[in-house]
Amino acid sequence: RGRAAERHFVALLDAKGGEPLWQTEAEIEVTEVGLSPDGRWVFCFTNDVLGELLAPILLFDVGSGAQQVIPSHLSQKGNAYAFEPASSRLAVADNAGAIHVYDLASPEAPAVLLESDDAESAWLTRGIHPSTITAVAAAWHDGWVLFSACGIRMDEPSVNELAVWRIDAAAEARLVRKFSDFPNRYLRLATTDDGRWLVAGRAAGEFELWDARALSRE
Repeated sequence: RGRAAERHFVALLDAKGGEPLWQTEAEIEVTEVGLSPDGRWVFCFTNDVLGELLAPILLFDVGSGAQQVIPSHLSQKGNAYAFEPASSRLAVADNAGAIHVYDLASPEAPAVLLESDDAESAWLTRGIHPSTITAVAAAWHDGWVLFSACGIRMDEPSVNELAVWRIDAAAEARLVRKFSDFPNRYLRLATTDDGRWLVAGRAAGEFELWDARALSRE
């Protein structure tokens, strides 16, 4: 007998009782899920091909479970993401070192973040920097602030960095500051709901707390 085809599902559960509020079948394997800050969207990374789309992004409406398939435009699978605090835009980083910004009102044509001829910012978009982007996080301090972390590749010298960017309405970025030469890479970044603190987790099992407002000042 032939092996039955795998089926993939995304479900939204009641946090108190655990009962499913809805469950829907996904058209492709889901590797990571998250919620937008406003609670409107369930966001999913995928790791396969759907039709002609490589690792598309799935968005599910929290209220109805309706699915939206968004072409990822990534050269490799998504590795990290961060919503703008207002939940209107989504930044997605891939393993090749690119970051794209999706306007969720019209996500079919994302802007490439940090598209610049300036070498100081080109490493994020064009993979010039020898490290993969391992984590991104966002806050709002008089505008959208994006934090990004890069970690080592096994065949490259140890280059671990944490960068802070300001993103304008056209998804153009300017570097605020960058820190480097950490003893081990950051694997996760997260900001508190009020944007006051940036929490950074390292590969060595350590956590650091940064003042996100101070980091974002120019």
